[in-house]
Amino acid sequence: MRNEQKNNNAYLASILTIILLASSIPLLNTAQADMSDNVTLIGDSSNKSFSSPNGTVSYTVKITTTSDFSLVMGLRYLENSTVSANPSDWGPNNATFIYNGQLSTGNLTLDAESGTHIVSISISILSNSDGFFQKYPDRWLARFGFCSPAPCNYLDTDDDSWFPRLGLIELRDWVVLADEDVGYVDAGGTERLDNIVLKNLLRDENGNSVRLSQTVQVNTDTSTLVGGIATAFDDSDLNNYDYNNVDAGQNYITVDGLADEEMPLPLDVTLSPTTSVVYCPSTPSVIGFLAVDDEEYRQFEDGFGPGIAVGITANPYSLVSFSSDSISEVADTWDGEGYVSAEVNFDVSLENGGNIYDSFDVSLTLDSNFPQDWSMVANLDGILPFDDDITQIHRTEELEYLNAASRPCNSLYWESDADRDSLNLAIKITVPANAPADFTSGATISATSVFDGTVSSEQHFSVSVAQ
Repeated sequence: MRNEQKNNNAYLASILTIILLASSIPLLNTAQADMSDNVTLIGDSSNKSFSSPNGTVSYTVKITTTSDFSLVMGLRYLENSTVSANPSDWGPNNATFIYNGQLSTGNLTLDAESGTHIVSISISILSNSDGFFQKYPDRWLARFGFCSPAPCNYLDTDDDSWFPRLGLIELRDWVVLADEDVGYVDAGGTERLDNIVLKNLLRDENGNSVRLSQTVQVNTDTSTLVGGIATAFDDSDLNNYDYNNVDAGQNYITVDGLADEEMPLPLDVTLSPTTSVVYCPSTPSVIGFLAVDDEEYRQFEDGFGPGIAVGITANPYSLVSFSSDSISEVADTWDGEGYVSAEVNFDVSLENGGNIYDSFDVSLTLDSNFPQDWSMVANLDGILPFDDDITQIHRTEELEYLNAASRPCNSLYWESDADRDSLNLAIKITVPANAPADFTSGATISATSVFDGTVSSEQHFSVSVAQ
């Protein structure tokens, strides 16, 4: 495997790790029951969800098993994370469990076959009219209990079949979220990403969206724009949304008074033709963002809300090239006393110029006028001895992409022992003593990518007999 990719922004690395792994890692896994390893609780960001008074927070429970199962789940209680406070009328019955369109209040018993099953949970947030949430604005916790097999008591923490999951709740007016989708961009190209969303969390007593009083600005963290990355937000397709004003440009977008529940923040990502961003979907390059409103709330920097980051990777491409100190030589068969055979050598470098590990099929084609009494030997795979059959195709070892050490990919997409990005090949042509003067012939060396058979390169080498 290649050297591990390092990210100077530690918080972004951790954010993206959470985003990419949230769907597969059980949170707070106590391993107290067999089913514990099969249950994951997912919120808006990892196990955290967002709302405001009169709104709702939502979670997803993902159950994946290879056998039939029965599982009981329920909301045990909600609490403030920093003080002993809990509204008396806010409890398990505020939670609704939904599976296959069927609703259950407070808890759910699920009997199902093997496979992957999704349960949606919605928790209503009480009105703020009594000032309770103004008094205790900190993080809140939703504590869920699970047990298996049914019938069982998910409230009984002494039962060996019981295990917990913890959902975090933040009460805010707005939040900016980015999903885990990875953007694929061509080197030298631009791609539109639609996975950043501004969510308006404000609700009235009927649960309807309320226009934000704040102006929210999202900026690209330019310290993460490394390796030839450029970003620009685009507001040209946002006319159907309800807001007071929007302004967008390079590295920023500002939204004043959003009334809709949410609005995408379209982002154009451009990679330079010489970008060092490589094809690495499992550990992509990370672009980070900062969000702030004009009432001085700064998402993430205040310790609340998730950090905002998106992953991008370059679309894979193959490129191969040849280089040589000379492609045309003169064979002098006169040694001053008589005519003798002459040898001409061409040292050839084959280089992997793509952004992935790649091997190449190398072949040699003689010119149509190549004389039968001329001879040729070659090294076409970069491996000694110097005796490759010039009538056959030779596959090289796998090569690193160019400058892999300076742009590594800590990735499971490809395991490789490659430790170089080029190979030294060679051609030797022997011209007999009786070769006619001024005669010219040679051969063409060709290489085709194994990853992409449409990508190839060739170079012609010629030998002329001296007068």
